[in-house]
Amino acid sequence: MSDPDIACYHFRDIGLNQSCGYRLSAVSRMLDELTVPSRDRQLFALGCRNGSVTYELTRCGWDLTGIDPGVNGIDEASRERIN
Repeated sequence: MSDPDIACYHFRDIGLNQSCGYRLSAVSRMLDELTVPSRDRQLFALGCRNGSVTYELTRCGWDLTGIDPGVNGIDEASRERIN
Protein backbone atom coordinates (compact mmCIF):
# COMPACT_ATOMS: atom_id res chain seq x y z
CA MET A 1 0.00 0.00 0.00
CA SER A 2 1.43 3.38 -0.92
CA ASP A 3 1.11 6.44 1.28
CA PRO A 4 -1.37 9.05 0.01
CA ASP A 5 -0.01 12.43 -1.00
CA ILE A 6 -1.63 14.44 1.78
CA ALA A 7 0.27 17.60 0.80
CA CYS A 8 -1.60 17.87 -2.49
CA TYR A 9 -5.08 19.37 -2.76
CA HIS A 10 -7.22 19.37 -5.84
CA PHE A 11 -8.87 22.65 -6.84
CA ARG A 12 -11.04 23.46 -9.81
CA ASP A 13 -10.89 27.23 -9.24
CA ILE A 14 -9.79 29.86 -6.74
CA GLY A 15 -13.22 30.54 -5.27
CA LEU A 16 -14.18 30.17 -1.63
CA ASN A 17 -15.82 26.90 -0.72
CA GLN A 18 -18.03 26.41 2.34
CA SER A 19 -15.17 25.60 4.73
CA CYS A 20 -13.19 28.62 3.48
CA GLY A 21 -16.19 30.79 4.26
CA TYR A 22 -16.20 29.56 7.86
CA ARG A 23 -12.48 30.22 8.26
CA LEU A 24 -12.68 33.63 6.62
CA SER A 25 -15.52 34.68 8.89
CA ALA A 26 -13.66 33.61 12.05
CA VAL A 27 -10.32 35.08 11.00
CA SER A 28 -11.93 38.35 9.88
CA ARG A 29 -13.63 38.74 13.27
CA MET A 30 -10.33 38.21 15.10
CA LEU A 31 -8.44 40.61 12.85
CA ASP A 32 -11.16 43.26 13.18
CA GLU A 33 -10.63 43.23 16.95
CA LEU A 34 -6.96 44.16 16.54
CA THR A 35 -5.84 47.76 16.49
CA VAL A 36 -3.18 47.64 13.81
CA PRO A 37 -2.10 50.71 11.84
CA SER A 38 -2.60 50.23 8.10
CA ARG A 39 1.16 50.32 7.46
CA ASP A 40 1.58 47.30 9.78
CA ARG A 41 -1.30 45.16 8.48
CA GLN A 42 0.88 42.21 7.41
CA LEU A 43 0.09 38.53 7.74
CA PHE A 44 1.78 35.23 6.94
CA ALA A 45 -0.48 32.35 5.90
CA LEU A 46 1.04 28.92 6.46
CA GLY A 47 -1.04 26.35 4.58
CA CYS A 48 -2.85 28.86 2.39
CA ARG A 49 -4.03 26.14 -0.05
CA ASN A 50 -5.34 27.89 -3.17
CA GLY A 51 -5.13 31.37 -1.64
CA SER A 52 -8.87 32.06 -1.59
CA VAL A 53 -8.99 33.11 2.08
CA THR A 54 -5.74 35.06 1.89
CA TYR A 55 -6.96 36.84 -1.24
CA GLU A 56 -10.15 37.93 0.52
CA LEU A 57 -8.09 39.26 3.43
CA THR A 58 -6.02 41.37 1.02
CA ARG A 59 -9.29 42.91 -0.13
CA CYS A 60 -9.81 43.93 3.52
CA GLY A 61 -6.52 45.83 3.58
CA TRP A 62 -4.07 43.19 4.76
CA ASP A 63 -0.72 42.50 3.08
CA LEU A 64 -0.34 38.72 2.96
CA THR A 65 2.33 36.21 2.12
CA GLY A 66 1.08 32.64 1.81
CA ILE A 67 2.82 29.29 1.40
CA ASP A 68 1.53 25.75 1.09
CA PRO A 69 3.24 22.36 0.58
CA GLY A 70 0.67 21.37 -2.06
CA VAL A 71 1.74 22.55 -5.49
CA ASN A 72 -1.59 22.42 -7.30
CA GLY A 73 -3.32 24.87 -4.95
CA ILE A 74 -0.45 27.33 -5.38
CA ASP A 75 -0.45 26.69 -9.15
CA GLU A 76 -4.18 27.44 -9.33
CA ALA A 77 -3.79 30.62 -7.28
CA SER A 78 -0.85 31.76 -9.40
CA ARG A 79 -2.67 31.22 -12.70
CA GLU A 80 -5.72 33.16 -11.55
CA ARG A 81 -4.13 35.98 -9.56
CA ILE A 82 -1.12 37.04 -11.62
CA ASN A 83 -1.87 40.28 -13.41
